[in-house]
Amino acid sequence: MTLLIEGAAYVLVAFAAWVQGRMFLQPRRYGLTSRRAGYVGGVKSTLKLYLPIIALLVIGAIYEAVSVIFVIS
Repeated sequence: MTLLIEGAAYVLVAFAAWVQGRMFLQPRRYGLTSRRAGYVGGVKSTLKLYLPIIALLVIGAIYEAVSVIFVIS
């Protein structure tokens, strides 16, 4: 279960990197004027994705800690 939760977070991180890279490398596709605007737009887009990523990682850490406690005791 821990691998599924953390794996979902890592998939979202990879998607965020893809979104930012694409906005930076192809800014005109998103209606932006320059690569600098694409970079800023990419950062804004990826910040929206980092909230669920952080939540998944925190949930995964708590689940892992609880499961280790039950395995040890």
